[in-house]
Amino acid sequence: MDSVHSFWVMLVGGMVVAAVLLGAAARRLHIDSVVLLILFGLLIGAVDRQLAFMTAQVRATLAFLGDMGVVALLFRIGLDSNLSGLLSALPRALRVWAGDVGLSGSLAFLAAFLVLDLALIPSLVIAVAMSATSVGVTAATWEGAHRLDTPEGRLLLDVAELDDISAIALLALLFAVLPFLQAPGHALGPALIDAGARFAARIAAFAAFCYVFARYAEPRIAALAARLHPARAKMLLVAGFGFMIAALAEALGFSLAIGALFAGLVFSRDPAAVRAEAGRGALSNRAAQRIELRNRSGGSRWVSREHHDDARARSGCPAR
Repeated sequence: MDSVHSFWVMLVGGMVVAAVLLGAAARRLHIDSVVLLILFGLLIGAVDRQLAFMTAQVRATLAFLGDMGVVALLFRIGLDSNLSGLLSALPRALRVWAGDVGLSGSLAFLAAFLVLDLALIPSLVIAVAMSATSVGVTAATWEGAHRLDTPEGRLLLDVAELDDISAIALLALLFAVLPFLQAPGHALGPALIDAGARFAARIAAFAAFCYVFARYAEPRIAALAARLHPARAKMLLVAGFGFMIAALAEALGFSLAIGALFAGLVFSRDPAAVRAEAGRGALSNRAAQRIELRNRSGGSRWVSREHHDDARARSGCPAR
């Protein structure tokens, strides 16, 4: 038992290291890291089909790590997002979403029903599945290009959210009508109304929760976080609540990605929280710049100058 446990812990650790190295290689090759990570996942899957080395525990652990990565990514994106900008882009996003869902769903249905010669029900399921957009993949790609905080990036986020939510609604409606498609002759209208009402109730409940949380709980959490030390404890507290909101969204039938994005938007209304996160990112960027300068110059003079400028900036004096 211990040897099996050690094996899958070692395997998961090796995959994490490989993912980090692939991210570094992608930056050197000037391509998005998502491309190499997807190829790496395909490679692992192909090897597993031949050797069958991935146990149920390994799959569960990888799925958990993947979920945590998506939640962290979308929470950070929501935290840095401009809510008013997203709302202003919503009318245009609705037009794009309507064409996107209609075109992709129709093409998927025609390909499954006419080309692959599948039955009606599998074709409908494929059409609904193909109407969704992977929020995590698209957001990670655009964030890597530093294009999310642009009009096009806000439009992308709006369309991706609408795609994800509409796919869940369409899937709920499809499951409601499946018994009637399999055994025609029953009243279809009441089933559609019931499924639509249930979905509307879930989305209304989640929206109401986010509003109440942002209005009453978030200021108190921000005040509590301001009293915590060290500084990283503040963001850990906020991130913990973000993870719980994402889990609540999934429990209501939505995706973790949508829940994490909404959680980030809930906390983005507090400028202090955003500034704290931005400051953490700026400190990380400055540290990376110091390392790069030291590696390029081969000495400590440039590092000392950067340290001196940072100290002057923190004291309110301009850097020389």
